[in-house]
Amino acid sequence: MLAGLASLRKLIVELIYRHSDYIVIVKTLSDQGFHFRQNADLTIQRIKTREQVDELRRFVDRSDMARFHIMMDQGSDCFAGYQDNKAIGCAWASRTNDIRVNRVQPHLFPGDVCVHDLFVAPEYRGLGIGRTLASYRLHYLRDQGYKRAVGIILENNIPALIINEKMGYIQIGKMSHARFLFWDRFRYTY
Repeated sequence: MLAGLASLRKLIVELIYRHSDYIVIVKTLSDQGFHFRQNADLTIQRIKTREQVDELRRFVDRSDMARFHIMMDQGSDCFAGYQDNKAIGCAWASRTNDIRVNRVQPHLFPGDVCVHDLFVAPEYRGLGIGRTLASYRLHYLRDQGYKRAVGIILENNIPALIINEKMGYIQIGKMSHARFLFWDRFRYTY
């Protein structure tokens, strides 16, 4: 009984107030020092249709799928990794910020693109799939003329911070997000 009440209390508190801290990262997309390495078992494609987005359903939840459809409609780029004709991972990039897609977003300047939402199916994690998808995404964005890739990562997401550091991202700031009921407060420190 007490455990149930504690769970209910925690849920109510999360609905009323939430606070998260993030690291703002950036990678310059110059020609120097940037190489894409293909994984022999992985085929990467830029997704172009909502039906292709639906193939990602097997490793993301419903709320992510709803956001993915909005991002696709807005022209965001999604890169999906396939093995044996089955989607096993994806990585997204957006030219604009939209509160319906990601409440927490970096400031974008001309020549910037926001990189976000890197997912790998649980049974394929630890095999370099995420790094290959992230690398392909950067290669594509550089070829499209973008100068910098900017992202925001939860401060306690250690695996994401490690992989991005290995890929050459540097920390340019911090951001905190506090939400009380329906009011949001963002604080950026650059």
